[in-house]
Amino acid sequence: MHNQKRYFSEEETWYKKLVDHCIELIKRKGLIVEINTRGIYKGRCPDFYPSDYALDQISKLGIPMIISTDCHKSEELALGYEDALKKLKDFNVKYLMYLKDKKWEEFSIQ
Repeated sequence: MHNQKRYFSEEETWYKKLVDHCIELIKRKGLIVEINTRGIYKGRCPDFYPSDYALDQISKLGIPMIISTDCHKSEELALGYEDALKKLKDFNVKYLMYLKDKKWEEFSIQ
């Protein structure tokens, strides 16, 4: 989110290899990935984090996801949620995870 092409291009091969490796580890460990809206609603970046490249890989592997605003104030709680939901649907994500009674469950977004 804070890179914004200041330090490197996310299109570079070495970076994509690291992203792929990280996503493979996430899948192997059975973890959940967050799509974060804070950078957009704070005007710090033009798109969600993780990037479209990562979202495509995450979706293809069927890794579960959540949407987070990473809010620091209650009025920020839902900022960017609908846009993130649309983005995930564009990447063919069919479910989001939510925590219920200390257990992760999925619900359909289609």
